[in-house]
Amino acid sequence: MALQKIKKNFDISTSRLRIKRITIKEANNNYLSWFNGKNDKFIVDAMQKKITLTYLKKYIIKNLRNNYTLFLAIHTKHKKHIGNIKF
Repeated sequence: MALQKIKKNFDISTSRLRIKRITIKEANNNYLSWFNGKNDKFIVDAMQKKITLTYLKKYIIKNLRNNYTLFLAIHTKHKKHIGNIKF
């Protein structure tokens, strides 16, 4: 499947950002704070329940295994995870 090849090799870098396939290591306290913090800018499809690190890891794994989903992480040039894109 063509999407599987794209998913494995997706990596775009600019002078300011890097967009690459998300990995399980992105499920950390920084990422968790986006969901459980007071900042309401983030819209998440699972906001009805409390989000935990275990839930985030399972969510990432589920989306990485899905043949029809491209799940990407956005990082600054200093390697700080600042967002995601999911197609």
